[in-house]
Amino acid sequence: MSKSYDEIRQGTVVQTTGPGAMTVLQRGVSVMIPGLDAWYLNDKGKVEIPDECILLDSHLSDALGVSHFVQPPAVGLSEKAHSEYLNVFVFPRWSVCYSNGCKSLVEMGKSDTKRPICPKCLDQKKKKHETVQVNFVIACEAGHLDEFPWVQWVHKSLDVVCSNPKLTLTSKGSGDLRGQSVACLCGVSRTLANTSEASEIQLGGDNAERSTYLTRNLEPGGRPFTCSGSQPWLRQHNSAGCGLPVRMILRNSNNIYYGSIESSILVPVLDGSLVEIVDLLKTDNKIGTIRSKLLKHNFDYIKVAQMIVDVIQEDRYSDFTLEQLAAALEAAEPKPGIVVTSADEGETLEGLVPYARTHEWEALTHPRESEDLVVRPTAYTSGQIAGISQINAVPRLKETRALKGFSRIKPAVVDANTGREQFRRVSRGPSTNWFPAVRNVGEGIFINFDVDALAKWERQPALEERIGAIETRLLLNGMADPNRPVTPRLVLLHTLAHLLIQELVIECGYTAASLRERIYSSEDCAGLLIYTASPDADGTMGGLVEMADAETFQRVFENALDSASWCSNDPVCMELGAHGQGTHGSNLAACHSCCLLPETSCEMFNQSLDRAVLVGDLANSGSFQAFFVSE
Repeated sequence: MSKSYDEIRQGTVVQTTGPGAMTVLQRGVSVMIPGLDAWYLNDKGKVEIPDECILLDSHLSDALGVSHFVQPPAVGLSEKAHSEYLNVFVFPRWSVCYSNGCKSLVEMGKSDTKRPICPKCLDQKKKKHETVQVNFVIACEAGHLDEFPWVQWVHKSLDVVCSNPKLTLTSKGSGDLRGQSVACLCGVSRTLANTSEASEIQLGGDNAERSTYLTRNLEPGGRPFTCSGSQPWLRQHNSAGCGLPVRMILRNSNNIYYGSIESSILVPVLDGSLVEIVDLLKTDNKIGTIRSKLLKHNFDYIKVAQMIVDVIQEDRYSDFTLEQLAAALEAAEPKPGIVVTSADEGETLEGLVPYARTHEWEALTHPRESEDLVVRPTAYTSGQIAGISQINAVPRLKETRALKGFSRIKPAVVDANTGREQFRRVSRGPSTNWFPAVRNVGEGIFINFDVDALAKWERQPALEERIGAIETRLLLNGMADPNRPVTPRLVLLHTLAHLLIQELVIECGYTAASLRERIYSSEDCAGLLIYTASPDADGTMGGLVEMADAETFQRVFENALDSASWCSNDPVCMELGAHGQGTHGSNLAACHSCCLLPETSCEMFNQSLDRAVLVGDLANSGSFQAFFVSE
């Protein structure tokens, strides 16, 4: 939140309103969340992160190439005042006066933090009327953002052609862009028609060039208007320019910011003799300082263990040797495999690997009791539901959710190196080696599948061809995840997770937005975790984990499959499965009426869904065998 005490939930800063995003404050002002360089600034203007705000997760750190994570500022997070707010700033800086038909367009000064008073009304009517920010900004697919070029657009030129431009923005007729018109006192005017259009220009053969109406037509027949590389959340512009086509988007539209999230379920690996020491360390009120010392001394556990003994002059650690204490520290806070200490400008990080979930899958398949993760078997017997070998209840889990970057215009997977450039002006060095994250506590249901049965089922040629079309479309539109190929197994698990979530919403009372999926799909494993998690220390109240009871879950599962067999948009929905539907045809037999979930619940932007893999292609029943339909 800002210093004027406008509030925003801490979790949304990681999920949907991170650096580079816009949000509207309670007083109606649209502001931009600043880059990480502007987080935790003390009174001297230097970054000072309190120990309590640091999170460690070695598996996730290895995947993203960071040494640690930092929670977004929040009230009560630390005793230090600068840990309670973010220094947001007003954006966009153009505003319009709606008083008595004035319609003047006014540009705010660089230091203004409030909506300006209309100078025309003040001069002519001697009245103070606040202007309202315009609804339009421009963006490119590389994530850059800028003001709409009002002066250039109305004068149809990239050069300044009016010595004293004074603009008005009027709205007439329908509510579409054709009814929005900008005019200058010099006598020229122009509507905003088609400025949000994106298209492809055919170059011959199968080649196509992505372009936009705004890029081609700001200066008709002249130079194209391309992205300048502006990053206002970092207070900088790329002097060389970006060069990509730009399009106009609404400042409060969904496609202005897609956060790229990487998450991890904490999996403790402890020797039985270390549990007592680890529990003691975690309950020690100085654990924040211990965590910061581990970072400072590059995870030299012996050195930090000696510091603990020297600083904490009490008997609580007297029964343990220095080596035992160091081993317990390592178990409680494992060292990330990649710790970047410095890098030259422009250097890329080597050794980054996709976040592997194998350790999570192995932990969820075996009973365990710990502070961070509790897994308990149910009375389910293998084969009770064909194709499912195991169902475990997870009464307690801890999840780390990290924001590693963002995209605009369309959802895309952003790698950690790109995210570093998006989040900071100075993106390399020991003090910048972190991403924002939150730690959630919750519960869930884990379903493990028969890998052999899946391997046999997914070898059907017609099935491989059907699912391969999804991967092709994602690749053509730059939306594919290189670390997660689209396979029949992935589509099956993903679609079933969506259907089970929809059924669990009815059974246990959670909203769809409060439940999430976690897919485990590789050659050697196949499973899914449906869970709910929140920042509250108590997590949830057990309503979801109760659904893991064998008989209860079987009823939920059967109801989910029954729902999948018919969509209210059928037969159209099922017939479209042969051609693709949704964003760039990234779904087959799946639409809003049957399979789609809120974006916060889905790992894959509601892509790669097809209920036909569960119940069969009802439009062409002989094409392939569904997994859950017996021969």
